[in-house]
Amino acid sequence: MEIKSNRSRTWAVDEDGRKMGEIDHPILGDSSVTIHHTEVDPAYKGQGVAGAMMENYAEQLRKEGRRAIVTCSYAKDWFNKHPEYSDVLMK
Repeated sequence: MEIKSNRSRTWAVDEDGRKMGEIDHPILGDSSVTIHHTEVDPAYKGQGVAGAMMENYAEQLRKEGRRAIVTCSYAKDWFNKHPEYSDVLMK
C-alpha cells in the first residue's frame, strides 16, 4: 500500500495502482483543515487502510503545523483511540 496526499485529500493505492480509499480534508485557512469524509473500497475493508491513511495524514498535519476540525465519524473515533495525535486537533 502506498499513501499519497495533496492539499485536499489523502488516498491509498495498492501495488497495481488501484485506489483503496481516501480521506477528504479541505483546507479552511492558513493553518486549519476539516476532515469530513473517510472512505475505503469494500474490497479493502478490515485491512487497516483507513487507519494507515489517518496516521499518515495526522503526521502530515503535525509537520505542517496545521490543526484539524473533525466532522467525519470514522476520524473522530480514530483520534479518540490515538490520543498521541490530539495536538493536531482544533481545541
